[in-house]
Amino acid sequence: MTGAVPAQPGILAKLVPDSGSDVEPPTYTLVCQSESEDGTRCVAVSIELNDLAQVQGWACVHMMRHPDHRSFHMIADVPMVAVPETEPE
Repeated sequence: MTGAVPAQPGILAKLVPDSGSDVEPPTYTLVCQSESEDGTRCVAVSIELNDLAQVQGWACVHMMRHPDHRSFHMIADVPMVAVPETEPE
């Protein structure tokens, strides 16, 4: 039942990205989790990006500057909505 949450007793809903026209677009921030040779964590942080291709681009640029930095943590702010499998009566 991945993604299913009880909305009301006996009614399940699926949590999906909200694509309504009045909803803010998703934003993504990438944080480098790689460590330097001395064991210090990098923690370089991207700006908030609105597109996963931009996130990929930021990671590639960071890796060009630091070839051994390949571990990242993504923080995603994605509007979500619960859609019931059946409408309540």
